[in-house]
Amino acid sequence: MPTGPYPVGTVPLHLVDTSRPDPVAGPGQHRELMAAVWYPARGVERYPPARWTSPAVARALLTSLGFPADVAVAPLTAGHEGAPVLRAGGRLPVVVFSHGAHDHRADTTIVVQELASHGYAVVTVDHTYDAFSEFPDGRLTVPLDEPALGARDFATDIRSVLDRVEDLAAGRNPDAEHRPLPAGPDTAPRTRHR
Repeated sequence: MPTGPYPVGTVPLHLVDTSRPDPVAGPGQHRELMAAVWYPARGVERYPPARWTSPAVARALLTSLGFPADVAVAPLTAGHEGAPVLRAGGRLPVVVFSHGAHDHRADTTIVVQELASHGYAVVTVDHTYDAFSEFPDGRLTVPLDEPALGARDFATDIRSVLDRVEDLAAGRNPDAEHRPLPAGPDTAPRTRHR
């Protein structure tokens, strides 16, 4: 369990960067990313615990490691899906947490939950085709055997995610399907630019 004073909420985001063609998907396809926001929450009892990752991603990950796809199920986290944001006054400080190359955002769940329990909004992102990721329409992407993406692509992914954080701060919903965001006046995070 996280050690901070706040319970944790989380919400997934499907982000589409319409200004950037996807370097792997082919012509006419824009770069798509799955992300999640983890944040201090309230009233979590009414919201289900979030899975560590989706069942499809867990099966693909297990299979890639040589295990049977049904040897285990994805555990539950301390985060609660869609729980309202804590009303603590002011905007939340934001951490954008990239898992790094050849990994996936669920690997850092313990660290991310810890930060959220101490009052931070934490945004995690899967770098599509370099991570195991499932989109809302059920498409599953897995790391490519021959990496087609490099540090520049990952940096551009993060810049795109930062733009979506700005959308959240302005009260806009950046999710491609416009799925509801958690309730609460503090959903707009505080951001800094250098």
